[in-house]
Amino acid sequence: MKVLSLTLLNFRGIETLHVDFTQRTTAFVGINGAGKSAFLDALAIGLSQLTWRLDGQPLKARPIALDDIHEGADFARITLTAQLRGEGLQWSIVTNRLKGSYPDPLRKSDLTALNAAVSALHEEWKHVEREWQEPHDLPLAVYYDVNRAVLDIPIRVREQFQDKPSDVYRDALDHGGADFKRFFIWFRRREDIENEQRRDHPAFRDPDLETVRTAVDLFTGFRDLRIRRKPLRMTLVKQGLELNVTQLSDGERNMLIRLRRGGRISSATSCTRR
Repeated sequence: MKVLSLTLLNFRGIETLHVDFTQRTTAFVGINGAGKSAFLDALAIGLSQLTWRLDGQPLKARPIALDDIHEGADFARITLTAQLRGEGLQWSIVTNRLKGSYPDPLRKSDLTALNAAVSALHEEWKHVEREWQEPHDLPLAVYYDVNRAVLDIPIRVREQFQDKPSDVYRDALDHGGADFKRFFIWFRRREDIENEQRRDHPAFRDPDLETVRTAVDLFTGFRDLRIRRKPLRMTLVKQGLELNVTQLSDGERNMLIRLRRGGRISSATSCTRR
């Protein structure tokens, strides 16, 4: 998937804006208050319409809040144009300050093409899950904003995750997806399974965990990412010293959050025969 353009109308401090993205990396530079964060938030809101539909829960997509409507305007509109599976695709979401039916097409969301595209992807996905085909790429967008990563170590695990490929869509566009708790639970669960397998097969390594470990080692030099039980914590080796991840700097913790999602995405968005 490739986002081709983004059009904003009455979104926060932006009255009207249209941006065509370049073929490579796009960078926005501007003074504080110029609208860089607003633009990225709008992109995340628009893309969440896709990602939550892929997860089968469209009602959880990020909406345009009433506070996002430009001062003095009656509505806000976000329109994305993308290329998905080689086909052009456009969708728009709108929030009106006052509820009601409006004849102006600019004040109506248009998600028809998006719903059709997602339905087609779901059919492909079902086929992959049923037949366990060779690697199958799935579209995914992740938003890393300026918020700091919060490392919350869950002492008691009440949440049950099914560990499906679609799990990577959860929180991916909600303030960076920096959900350490979800990662901690997933990592501990996979490590428990790995340790159980290694009792009979000492050389066994969980492929999903190895993807994350390799990403962390490659980009940070940290090694031996693991869960310690007493006391419960996540540790790694930095320059020969074993450290609790809470001892890392803000920058290192944020990098860890990004790498764990990157590694998790890599293993989850390519469904392979297990």
